[in-house]
Amino acid sequence: MKTSIYKNCSLVRIPIKAGTEEYQIPQNVVWAGCKVDRIAILAPKNACTDPVDGVTPVMTASDLANCYISLYDSDNRELMHDVSFEQIVHTNNHPLMVDAVLNLSLCKIFFTSAPAQDCTLLLYVFYGTREEEYYDIPKNSMTVTFPLDANEEISFRKIIDYAIHALPETIKGIICWNAETAPAWLLLRDHDLTYQMTNLHTELFRPDVNGGSAASSQAALFLVDSLDIDFDYSRIREASGNASTQKITFLY
Repeated sequence: MKTSIYKNCSLVRIPIKAGTEEYQIPQNVVWAGCKVDRIAILAPKNACTDPVDGVTPVMTASDLANCYISLYDSDNRELMHDVSFEQIVHTNNHPLMVDAVLNLSLCKIFFTSAPAQDCTLLLYVFYGTREEEYYDIPKNSMTVTFPLDANEEISFRKIIDYAIHALPETIKGIICWNAETAPAWLLLRDHDLTYQMTNLHTELFRPDVNGGSAASSQAALFLVDSLDIDFDYSRIREASGNASTQKITFLY
């Protein structure tokens, strides 16, 4: 089984208006013209607010029950026709893959029944992913546990021991242990700004084993392509409006 090593995960925010059924995927995105590996609609287990405006509710699984997506490649060939969100939701361990440059002018998201309230649909786009047939999961790790007040945002510098910053190794994976009960947003930056990982929900970093619950686990860890994290400019922000305790493991 191949292992996915992620390099870029870009967030697309789609404002959903009450009473409107069909939406286009924005075209002015940093990954336009890039080969997209996969896309994932976020359906968080617990309510959270838009990572940008901090107010609008993010759509949950119940909100997305009648949500479908159609994708076309740059040659105008249809890749996905009216595919249910369940096929690409972030919790799907075997999602449909894209593996193509998209014609964003043709791609659309629609609802068979228009949403009843304004909300935000969050779509994550993965590109630049490396696949390896044989990959050794990093054996070194450092785990940090820290409180996070409601809506609080702090830099990694405040939570990471200086020892890991001084290590010559780069970060190769991240695990957020209580992502479902204590949701937060991660902004990951490297020193050369070669990565695009902004406002990633911590449920994307769920452990591969989570209390024995298959529904809460993911088949593969979120592994990154040797991320040289800039701890001063990488941040975490509480997502639900409630104080929480965060537990994050960095693999290196």
